[in-house]
Order: sequence, then structure tokens, then C-alpha cells
Amino acid sequence: MSPFTFRLDPVLRVRVSQRDERQRELADALTRLREVEQAIATINAELARTRNERASDRNKLRVERLLAMDAYEAQLREQQELQQTLRDQAAALMAERREALLAADRAVRSLEMLRETELERHLAELRRRETRDLDELAGRPFSAS
Repeated sequence: MSPFTFRLDPVLRVRVSQRDERQRELADALTRLREVEQAIATINAELARTRNERASDRNKLRVERLLAMDAYEAQLREQQELQQTLRDQAAALMAERREALLAADRAVRSLEMLRETELERHLAELRRRETRDLDELAGRPFSAS
């Protein structure tokens, strides 16, 4: 009997390749999400620093400085809103890519299970043939030369 070959091996290789690509895409989305969260943290720290500076400047009552700080805070808040929107988009993309990875993984696992089932059938057939051959040998008359 011929050695075992899984007839869907090319399909399995393609599915594994697709799963690996989905993993890379998910990793990229996670990296992007972390970058956006870091940008938000930086903006939040700058807002806190600006508020503390303004609180200490209130006693000096420099109007032009306070107006400039207000404008800077408004700009920071706009950046913060933009980054939060980007974070929401990155989180949605990550969820999308996670689902795609799960689907690709299911496709690979189903083919791997099919491969295992076919291998077990192949091995069972080998054992059956071996047993049949041994039974035939045992049933033949012995001839000593």
C-alpha cells in the first residue's frame, strides 16, 4: 500500500498561511492601538501639566499668558478627542481582525482534524491488510527444504 498522503494538503498549507497572515494583521492592529493609547497618555500628561502651571500662574494674573494657555489646552483637548476616535477605530479593527483570526484558525483545525481522521483510516487499513497477509501465511502448509 502506498504511503499516506493527505489529498487536501495544498489547501491546508494555504489555510495555515492565511491564519499566519491574520495573526500578523492582529499584531499590527494591537501595535496601532498601543501607539494611540500612548499618544492619549502623553496628551493627558501635558494637559495635567498645563493645568498645574495655570493654577500657579493665576496668582500673577498675566492675562496674555492665561489666554495662550487656554488656547493650548483647547488644542490639546482637540488632539485628545482625535486620538480617542482613533483608539475607538483601532479597537474596532482589532476586534474585526481577532474574529478573522478565529475563523482562519477554525478552518485550519477542521482540515487538521480531517487529516488525522484520514491518517487513522489509512493506518487501520494497513493493519487490516497486514493481519490478512499474516492469516494467509499461517494458513499455508509449511514446507521445509
